[in-house]
Amino acid sequence: MNACVYDGWCGAACNYACETGAKANSAYRTVPAALRTGNMDLRLNCTVFRLDTDESKKVTAARYLDAQGNIHVQPGKVFFNGIWGFNLIRLMLLSGIGNPYHPASIEGSLGRGAAMGVGGAAVRGVTGTLDNVGGNSYPAGNALGGGYAMLDLADDNFDHTGLDFIGGSYVIVGSYLGGGPNNFGLYLRAPSPNMMGSTFKAGIKDAFLPQKLNLNIRPSGMWAPTTDWFIDLDPHYVDKYGDPEPRLTMDWGMNTVKAANYLAQRYVEILQRMGASNVQLTDPVLTEDHMFAWPAHIRGGARIGSNPDNSVFNKWHQCWTSENLFAAGEVCHPTGDNTTTGGTHPAGPTSYVAAEGIKKYLQSPGDLV
Repeated sequence: MNACVYDGWCGAACNYACETGAKANSAYRTVPAALRTGNMDLRLNCTVFRLDTDESKKVTAARYLDAQGNIHVQPGKVFFNGIWGFNLIRLMLLSGIGNPYHPASIEGSLGRGAAMGVGGAAVRGVTGTLDNVGGNSYPAGNALGGGYAMLDLADDNFDHTGLDFIGGSYVIVGSYLGGGPNNFGLYLRAPSPNMMGSTFKAGIKDAFLPQKLNLNIRPSGMWAPTTDWFIDLDPHYVDKYGDPEPRLTMDWGMNTVKAANYLAQRYVEILQRMGASNVQLTDPVLTEDHMFAWPAHIRGGARIGSNPDNSVFNKWHQCWTSENLFAAGEVCHPTGDNTTTGGTHPAGPTSYVAAEGIKKYLQSPGDLV
């Protein structure tokens, strides 16, 4: 990998491939390296739809469809399930692997307790301006890099006595002010004399080197999974091959709402102590925001753990019920509070844990724990 030059082409709405080769993307790093070994066969535009098992529940083959809809059967000694989120669980349910969760009896582990691993969607905003602190909008990057995180009011880092919610919220300020290719939006204006010469240059300088820093803090509490949050197979909707789609059942409670209303007031006090001007607090939050696209980073549902009753994989990411099946992904992680590793980042390092487990298994087949 090359060094990052903070041009921001990886960030925000663009998400282009990194032009300097600094992004740890498997398509440009891991996969090409694996292909060069001669030990990897990459089959594109295919869909794995079943894992065949024998009487002992060991996986014997993966069945997949190619782009033309032809079915292929790939036998193997060890199998790795690295499909994104819901479909990782769906493939196991369709294949009869694992112990499906039953919300009525609160038994089973596969699909159990799926929830967002970070703060909820209910937020209460606090804004203010630091008049003596500027910034630099030239560098840009992906997500929340380049900022400072405050964890004083996150998790259990503060006294909850008398409060009617659990967890808390971290905030990040000072993140990249630039927007990568989005910076070109400065030029998308109606033609005017100010688009050239000294006036234009001064405007660009002011735009990229602001003398004041506007802060926008939006705290929210954690989503705590309850026994009625789970993933199973949908009884009504199927894919184009006739297999049931994965179904996510969850509803938001008041934990995020109560936390947001309390925490926002604390951040008002913090901004005032920092000397911020024009500190504003939005109206109290009344209900959770049911955003249809919010659960992009679901945690849980196929957790790693030490007890087969409430987890699907052991610490080596080996399936409790099918000893030669390993997996990694966000749904394999326990639901955390604010300090949960962000986004899809855990999938990479935990896949290396699974790889170590696979090597151990090949040397001595059987349960690793």
